[in-house]
Amino acid sequence: MATIPLLTALWGPPPGQGKLQFPDQGVEINLPFEANQAIAQVASGTSQPVKMSAFDAAGKNVGTASTPAGKQGLQVLEIDAPAMIRLIISGGGNEGLLVDLCVYQKPDQPVKKE
Repeated sequence: MATIPLLTALWGPPPGQGKLQFPDQGVEINLPFEANQAIAQVASGTSQPVKMSAFDAAGKNVGTASTPAGKQGLQVLEIDAPAMIRLIISGGGNEGLLVDLCVYQKPDQPVKKE
C-alpha cells in the first residue's frame, strides 16, 4: 500500500470532533497485539460504502465488514475473528472518516494458536 498523507477532518458527524480522513484506497493499521474483535465508527460524505478488512499474521483475510451502499452518516463496523493483527479501512469515495477504533482480545475467546 502506497504512503499517502492523512488528514484530520472537522467536517462530518459528529460535529466539532476531529476524525481521520482517509483516501478511497484506504488506511492500513497494524495492531499492537493479536485481537479477536475490532469495532470502528466510520462516516462518509458520499454514498460509497466504507469497508473494514482484517488480516492475520500470514496475511490471510479473516473478516470483512462494510457499511450499506447509499447510506451516509455514522455507521459501526464490527469484525469478530481470531488472530487479527492488521486492519485496512477503505472506501468512502475519498471522503471516508474514521471516528473511533477499538480492538479487543476478549478473554472468553482466546486467540487461536497454530
